[in-house]
Amino acid sequence: MTDRDKYADMLIDAVGSADEKYVREAQNYVPKKRLPAYVKASIGAAASLLLIILIAFPVVTSSVIFSGVARGNTASSPAASVQQRMYEGLASAQAEKSDTAETDGAALIWKDASDNGYNVIPISGTRADAVVSKIGTAASAPDGSGIKIWIRTEKGEYISPQLKRSPGNTDCVLFDYSPETAVSDGAAAEILSILNERKQTS
Repeated sequence: MTDRDKYADMLIDAVGSADEKYVREAQNYVPKKRLPAYVKASIGAAASLLLIILIAFPVVTSSVIFSGVARGNTASSPAASVQQRMYEGLASAQAEKSDTAETDGAALIWKDASDNGYNVIPISGTRADAVVSKIGTAASAPDGSGIKIWIRTEKGEYISPQLKRSPGNTDCVLFDYSPETAVSDGAAAEILSILNERKQTS
């Protein structure tokens, strides 16, 4: 008996001892239906489109918001709107003009980059303290308006809302500076309130 015959006998014995249940299952086997290629392609295309929409949606919405702010549409950013109105108020305010801005008592003082003189509005010590108390300590990017602002307190100190609130940014004489920060929301609102009151009384 050759090896080939030996293996054939072993195979026949193994098949002969197989359970009839497995033989019937093998005889009645029905292959599973596969999805057609066009269905698979459609599912893949739909999944890809959904993924593109999910990735693009945040990018599109954020660019619309930021472009609205850049165009001056700041309805979604009330802080920027207050600052913008404050600068518009400073540009149109009726104020005393001075070469030195030396004044007695508390005052709101500002200077435009294109103007050699200072604009001065006398205010109460309480209003000056209200503006100073709302000057921020954290720096944010200066707004680049070119307008420099000071508050003179009743104590004779000059403090700028465009500098971080610190002892080194306070002096007893009017001083020049480079803005370190944007005017805080609270300080801008107080200054805007002063300008609005001035407009109503003049």
